Amino acid sequence: MNEHSCLKQKIHQEVLRHGYHLVPFISDRGHIQWRISTSFLETKILSRFPKDSSFKRLIRVVKSKKDRYLKYRPDYECLNNPILINFVRFVNFYEGNDYDENYRNLVSSFLIKNSVFQLCGLVPCSQWSRATLGSLYILTYSTLYVKLSEDNCTNFFISEQKLNHPALGEILPGFHEIFREIGDYVTGQAYDEQAESVDDLLFDNPFKSYAVCTAYHTIRNELERIYQFIWNGTENT
Repeated sequence: MNEHSCLKQKIHQEVLRHGYHLVPFISDRGHIQWRISTSFLETKILSRFPKDSSFKRLIRVVKSKKDRYLKYRPDYECLNNPILINFVRFVNFYEGNDYDENYRNLVSSFLIKNSVFQLCGLVPCSQWSRATLGSLYILTYSTLYVKLSEDNCTNFFISEQKLNHPALGEILPGFHEIFREIGDYVTGQAYDEQAESVDDLLFDNPFKSYAVCTAYHTIRNELERIYQFIWNGTENT
């Protein structure tokens, strides 16, 4: 976390004041384990941001798009490749997913908030306060996509804890639509056409317009290529 992040001092103060909470977890065999819960700490930190702050506005906007495009798993019958359809059917039947009411749920609200926390923790308050809501929106979804696609989605409060998340193929349709909509916002703005990775951009002055647009176009090109291959049956050449 950046030493001058908006979150660092707030987290430090809340941990000193309230500490971490332990909650019991009962395993399938009836064994009780005590685990660290960060939900109370998260609530206390969120309460320190005004309702109209860019932090809370960002969470609301990103969650609204998540509920539209990433709330539920896509309909696998839309796959054009019959081999993939039959394979997914077999896996879901074998694992009993077709009987699990929660299986359709895809990206949780916790993953959204976790991504906003991580983005806010990257930069000093001065940079965060100058960033536009549009830039924050693009970078939040860029950060989330990179973490999910690299299987590196960790808890903001406990960096050693990896979070459960959907597979890359499952999030492609939703992210494809989200980044398609973003296109109108970045049309005509300069970016690095040769960039192959957004990791460095997200850690080095991520709120500069050039970095935001480069991150968008790099991920959009990757999404388009993989989406066409998995969901439309043919890869772009």
